Amino acid sequence: MVSEVLEMILSQEKGNSTLMALQNAPLAAGQVFVECYYSLSLGGRQNRDLARIVPPQTIRFLFSEKGAQMADKISAEQLQSWLQSVPRQTGLAILKARINVIKQLLKLAEFNIEKQRPVLIEQWVEQVEQALSADIDRLTQLAAHNKLIRNEEIDFAQERLETAISQIKVLQPQLDSLRILVTM
Repeated sequence: MVSEVLEMILSQEKGNSTLMALQNAPLAAGQVFVECYYSLSLGGRQNRDLARIVPPQTIRFLFSEKGAQMADKISAEQLQSWLQSVPRQTGLAILKARINVIKQLLKLAEFNIEKQRPVLIEQWVEQVEQALSADIDRLTQLAAHNKLIRNEEIDFAQERLETAISQIKVLQPQLDSLRILVTM
């Protein structure tokens, strides 16, 4: 039940975006930044055992309004220390004034995550192949010495590996959260 509740919380849309001001940051005033967090995970009950092999992964992007990737230069912890809330009306005015820039930065984030997707998928496939192939090898070696190990068990393990790989290959990163940041 706990895992279902956590999955529900992580997959809901409500509360996953915000607009914040960056106060006392060593950045020029008036700049817009877009911070995106993408998640890549195998959800659902049927994939619980795979989640121990390939746990959910979060990918962070932080783009300046010029399109520069700043995530490696400004950590999430640094940003957190500079954040300050913005009144609703002020936030709406900023969004209206800078909506085109924000849309372009979101497209840039989508482009970058799609560019990284094949590498991430390949890493996950390798991890799953290593873990599940080890199980298949173990069962095969046991079967040579123990008649109680049936071929159906080995076949099931191989099907499980093939199913896991096919599920991983169709995974799409999901935009988990979005934060619009404005320097003040």
